[in-house]
Amino acid sequence: MNLRRKIGLTISLAGFAITINTFPALVTWFSDKLSIPSSNFGIVFLAQYIAFTFFSIATGKLHARYKLPLQAILITALLLASTGVFFIGFYNSFFSLMVLLIIIGGCGGLVEAIGTALLAEGSQNGNMIYTSQFFYAIGAFSAPLLIGITINAGIAVPVIGRAVGAFAFGIGLLVWFLVFSKKETELTPLKIDTPDGKEPITKIVRTDHRGFAWLFTAMVSYVVFESVMQNWLPTFLQEARGKTAGDASLILTVFWVGLGITRLSYAFFKKKSTKVPLLIQALILLVSAVALAMTSATTSPILIIIIIGFIGIGAGPIWPLIVEHCSDTYQNESLVMYLVAAGSIGGIVGPSLSSLVFSYAHISYMSILLVGYHLICVFTIIIATKERKHV
Repeated sequence: MNLRRKIGLTISLAGFAITINTFPALVTWFSDKLSIPSSNFGIVFLAQYIAFTFFSIATGKLHARYKLPLQAILITALLLASTGVFFIGFYNSFFSLMVLLIIIGGCGGLVEAIGTALLAEGSQNGNMIYTSQFFYAIGAFSAPLLIGITINAGIAVPVIGRAVGAFAFGIGLLVWFLVFSKKETELTPLKIDTPDGKEPITKIVRTDHRGFAWLFTAMVSYVVFESVMQNWLPTFLQEARGKTAGDASLILTVFWVGLGITRLSYAFFKKKSTKVPLLIQALILLVSAVALAMTSATTSPILIIIIIGFIGIGAGPIWPLIVEHCSDTYQNESLVMYLVAAGSIGGIVGPSLSSLVFSYAHISYMSILLVGYHLICVFTIIIATKERKHV
């Protein structure tokens, strides 16, 4: 795969992040406009993630059988989602809004599943996977930030929607230009020197899918962990650790900063394999989660900030490391798409399951719950990495 195409696929993740993270920042506006409690919009998020999961899995299955034109599908999905965001401020009924969000969710599943699969296949040392996830983080952070700023500035939401949608559509056109550019800027293949003039060491690629279920479970449990952190950490810090709402929000940003830094750093980190880094990151995350469980309302705020930062540092590369391990072990684009779907399943299960738990137990148990979720992730990672074989 040429360099232009890789850059285009990487940028597509930012466009996807913008489209799928636009609506959450507008929930209260739609709640007022449609005279519907904001809590009712949870069904919209659920439907969106179900569509995301369905299209991720369906694309993987269809591609395994028919070899779909993946790049064309990705760009079409990105342009379609951008068009939906362009008109998002004009929807006047709950049903039509849900249909729109289902379409955007399905398109998001196509973009992330296909983009990640193609980058995993054509990326040396997985560097482009980490870069693409960093671009996703930028898009996910930028969309609500820009919407919040423009709303506070008094700009009407339909105008904001047109601006954000046009920007995302522009990213789609840029991706189209880069992906289908006729100018081939091929990367120089990596040559491995071996002693005594022997043939390079080759790696056996598994043709069976034995062990993939463990990777799938690891991905689900990791995203459950991340989604609980994202959705419940501020509440946990306020109700169980005595922090103010403002401080709790700022501490959450420490998690995302740590996650973003390590995710980007892995784009430049040359690895001999994914096994050791994956186990190290999982161990850092486990120790940090246990440390959080050992804090109390009297714990120093600085210590809590440091612990949350290390949780982000540990969590950052795990998602792309699991994807890279799958791609490196099986070299099967469809399986990578299934892993992306596994992440969306974790995004559905995490907030809903934890919400159910917190309806019967105090939010202070969240830290223990996080340790339990991640123990499942660590256990499945250990088994999955044992499945890998070399010659």
